[in-house]
Amino acid sequence: MVPGLQYSSKVGSSGYAVKPFSFVDDQILMNKKQFIEGLNLEGQRVLTRVDFNVPLNDELNITDNGRIKAALPTVNYIIENGGKAVLMSHLGRPGGERSESMSLKPAAVELSRLLGQIVTLAPDCIGEEVKTLVNGMQNGDVVLLENLRFHKAETKNDLRFVKHWQKMETFM
Repeated sequence: MVPGLQYSSKVGSSGYAVKPFSFVDDQILMNKKQFIEGLNLEGQRVLTRVDFNVPLNDELNITDNGRIKAALPTVNYIIENGGKAVLMSHLGRPGGERSESMSLKPAAVELSRLLGQIVTLAPDCIGEEVKTLVNGMQNGDVVLLENLRFHKAETKNDLRFVKHWQKMETFM
């Protein structure tokens, strides 16, 4: 659970949608809370935190996909209502270093299988390449951002990390 965010039990227990972030004195992060139900998602990019911190075996195969299944109602709701699902998660504790063994690639493959559609794994979770990928999404597309914890800023609540997404004002 992330402090300051409301979770919706109506759609899915592991997902939530957020409105653009606003900052006060560049120190206090304020979040405008909304539930996803009842929002007009048509054509909107919906940034959603999911819990895809799933167990992997030595061959990097998922041994329990329960957390991915828990996000399906939320992701399906976004897709079915014409939204563009941008999913963010972490996997393990890579300590700010990129690690193939902690990539979200297996989660993207499993989510794609469960949804019956392509899920694009972004090469990172921030940066111009990611911004271009997200800006090019079509209604019903799903993009999973690469492991948030490949960046130390994610675990340190670094506001600069959040500001990347603040700039994309069309997020719900």
